[in-house]
Amino acid sequence: MIKTALFASIALVSLTLVSCDETARLAKEIQGSWCGTPERLSDKMSGTANIVETFNFVRDDGKNGGPLIISAMVDATGPLQQTDQIVQPYALSAAAEVSAQGIWTAIDDDEVSVAIDPQSIEIDIDPADIVFDTNLLTDQDAPALDSIRPLAAASLKARLKREITTRFLELKHLDDVKVKKNLLRYEVGKKDITMSRIGDIEPTK
Repeated sequence: MIKTALFASIALVSLTLVSCDETARLAKEIQGSWCGTPERLSDKMSGTANIVETFNFVRDDGKNGGPLIISAMVDATGPLQQTDQIVQPYALSAAAEVSAQGIWTAIDDDEVSVAIDPQSIEIDIDPADIVFDTNLLTDQDAPALDSIRPLAAASLKARLKREITTRFLELKHLDDVKVKKNLLRYEVGKKDITMSRIGDIEPTK
């Protein structure tokens, strides 16, 4: 009876050590920067918006996780609705730069938990880069367009902020995580994601 209990304890310790080793291996493999492919941001937005994300997994010394830094580019097109300041509707296209921060932790040999700080999400749109649909501007001159660029940027930023915040906050668990050479594959919900490594692995602090 004592021998059986002893063997069971040894087996449990061995299994725990193997699990810890595999978790540490995943943490080591996933650290660094990874770039995704273009994805549709949301089907709920008026117009279209595609996003390309870059994840930088920074591994703290002696730990299986650390800070997660997200940067993204969004290309958006869609209508600009009438307001008190905008007297007629427009169609526009613009690019937005997005950033966010959070933490990540490898919790198994193929699972990573993620928590994004919603207060860290920032979106930057340069009003000068907004392009208006010329088909809707027959009676508009350049000074009139310049005057509404800041309003158009603010309107688009508000639309994107809702969708991007929802997207990032749903990023809580990466499942079936696999790193093979310069490719990172994982699942979020039932969606398969593939990212490519950017540059060399960053050294552990």
